[in-house]
Amino acid sequence: MKKGFTIIETLIYITLLSLLLNGAFITAYSLIESAESLQQKNIVSGEGNFFIQKLRWAFMNMQSITAPSEGSPNTTHANIIHYDGTIVTIRKNGSTIEMSEAGPSGTFYALTSQNVSVDGLHFSFIQGVSESPDGITATATINGSPFSLTKYIRK
Repeated sequence: MKKGFTIIETLIYITLLSLLLNGAFITAYSLIESAESLQQKNIVSGEGNFFIQKLRWAFMNMQSITAPSEGSPNTTHANIIHYDGTIVTIRKNGSTIEMSEAGPSGTFYALTSQNVSVDGLHFSFIQGVSESPDGITATATINGSPFSLTKYIRK
């Protein structure tokens, strides 16, 4: 009796091995691709949360709002006046969001990095009715994900 494989058996083994390797490569590629996608989502979420926290800080102790003004349409910048007289300006510049703690003529610092692109930034004035205070809503779209914050002026 001869020992060894026939050509048919060899072809079957080669086919099965190639199917297994193909499945392994597809699985590995999918894992790498999903890890990159998850990393990008984490970056966008982190940038958006940082932006929202900076907005909370800027809107804290807000005495008045000069931009957007009452009755004006949405604007792409905001001027917030604090009780201590500090003017905080937030604006969109290209694909980043910037903030100045010395008003529109001060030095602006980026609130978003170059890892993301800001698709839109809008501020809306909220007119208070009777006992309710005036306020402001800020909405930013970062890499297609919306981030929003609404704050009211304390009376």
